[in-house]
Amino acid sequence: MVGGSYGAVIVASLVAMLIGWVWYMPGVFGSRWMRLRGVKVQGDMKMPASDLFVEFLSTLVTVFVMYVLIVAFGAFNARGALQLSLMVWLGFYVTALISEVVWEKKHFGVFLINAGQRLVTLIVIALILALW
Repeated sequence: MVGGSYGAVIVASLVAMLIGWVWYMPGVFGSRWMRLRGVKVQGDMKMPASDLFVEFLSTLVTVFVMYVLIVAFGAFNARGALQLSLMVWLGFYVTALISEVVWEKKHFGVFLINAGQRLVTLIVIALILALW
């Protein structure tokens, strides 16, 4: 990797997974998110290992692409990382998530919870990668 480290990508991916895990815990936003989506809690509600693996691969791709953007734009400081993460969030995540509200009729509260999680995650990912 040019000017970076595989370690930074792995660490940022693991931290991103941790942020998602905490964000959607029942005591944080999980209970409200499930209620707004009409999901009923049944038993333990554990996520299968295969789903976690697919989510980790997806997160790894996101982190790697963010790394490529940081290198391409030379965003190797906190300000650059913050600006880049805000632009990626606004240009790609917010626009995709709002389409789910418009066309899939998802509750706007679900949009806010999901968009907030993605913003926090992108900022943390970008900071890890830029400052590693």
